[in-house]
Amino acid sequence: MDKTDLAKERVRELKSHIIPADEVEKGENNPETKAEIVRKYKSKAEDVLITLDYVMENFPEYQGRREDKDLENDILFCRLAYGFQPDEYAFFGLEKQSKKDFHKGG
Repeated sequence: MDKTDLAKERVRELKSHIIPADEVEKGENNPETKAEIVRKYKSKAEDVLITLDYVMENFPEYQGRREDKDLENDILFCRLAYGFQPDEYAFFGLEKQSKKDFHKGG
């Protein structure tokens, strides 16, 4: 498998996790709607639950916050909406970014 095939496979794999754009927009604008969307599509994100647990237990900024459902929903929503893994969410500081900055890429 060459790099092109690998890239295409990665895109196919990500598409299987990504939710429709209208759902993303609704979830970005309302925490309650975000929670509903995460509940609806959580089965698409089951592959990241172990990584989510690891991040919540081992990343200093998240330790002691395991019961924070808004944080958990945001991490899972970022997986479902944009394809970010929980460790990428932590690394890029997505919790602290406004959605406006997030879409600008900074």
